[in-house]
Amino acid sequence: MLYAPRAPGTGGLPVDKVVHATIFGGLLWAAARANLRLRPVALALAGHAVASELLQHFVLPNRSGDPADVVADLVGVVIVTAILWRRG
Repeated sequence: MLYAPRAPGTGGLPVDKVVHATIFGGLLWAAARANLRLRPVALALAGHAVASELLQHFVLPNRSGDPADVVADLVGVVIVTAILWRRG
């Protein structure tokens, strides 16, 4: 989804941001279920959030990077991190 040639239309709804948060949060959740160390995975996801938007902006001709997408990605990681820490 992050590297599709065209961004899906959402009709002006913030669905795109929810999808971004869900994808990145879901990846961290899956890493936790696989018993991976969360800090390195969360840091890798944070780096990928920035890198994916830069690639979309500079490499994909019909896409543009969106800083708000980076924020949405990071919000997904933070929410899942908080949930996992609370569950102990």
